[in-house]
Amino acid sequence: MQYKVQYRPTCSLMTFTLQPGEKVFASLDSLVSLEEGIVAQPQILGDWFVALLRYYFGGISPWLQVYHNSTDTARQVVLGCDLPGDILRLDVNKSPFCVNPQNLVAYTSGIRQGTQWLGWSSWLAGEGLLGLKLSGKGRVFLSGVGRLSQQTVHQRFGLEQGHFVAYSAKLKLKLNFPKGLVGSPRAGEGFIHQLLGGGILYFQSSSLTNLIRFLRTKITG
Repeated sequence: MQYKVQYRPTCSLMTFTLQPGEKVFASLDSLVSLEEGIVAQPQILGDWFVALLRYYFGGISPWLQVYHNSTDTARQVVLGCDLPGDILRLDVNKSPFCVNPQNLVAYTSGIRQGTQWLGWSSWLAGEGLLGLKLSGKGRVFLSGVGRLSQQTVHQRFGLEQGHFVAYSAKLKLKLNFPKGLVGSPRAGEGFIHQLLGGGILYFQSSSLTNLIRFLRTKITG
């Protein structure tokens, strides 16, 4: 499978060239265009019970869209992001990754979706009890608000919750609550995630909260 990312880093689009019989799995709202011969079919993630648990306790959509090349020649499908920002490729092999569902654009065959327990502190912070874990062997494509960066965590690293995109599942997640349980809205502070152990972290330079705050100031003056 070939792919190409265009218009980075503000209005990124992904063009997948699918060979006969190849598939790509994408979020429901990521489609921009597809060529004749590409079959689009929604697919539920696992059984209904598990899918509903992940939806209600983690905000993870129970559905994905599968794009399959049913022809005997190469065909293209173009995917985009909900928000202005970058797209990066994450290679998953031996170590699974926890991914923010809002940042997931697509993944290739060989990737399996699972569930990660985030804990009660995550629920208090509005992040839900369950997270999305991707394992297996393949490529995952993630979007972000602004630029996407990679950070190697050796022992401890702190990050504001709105900037999380993905991290190694072997890292332990702990939340700190600055200035009480709700942070300081005036200073723009939110809950701080502490990542403990060793692994890889991906984060976005801005966040949905920051974007909403910026648009609100422009609308209300």
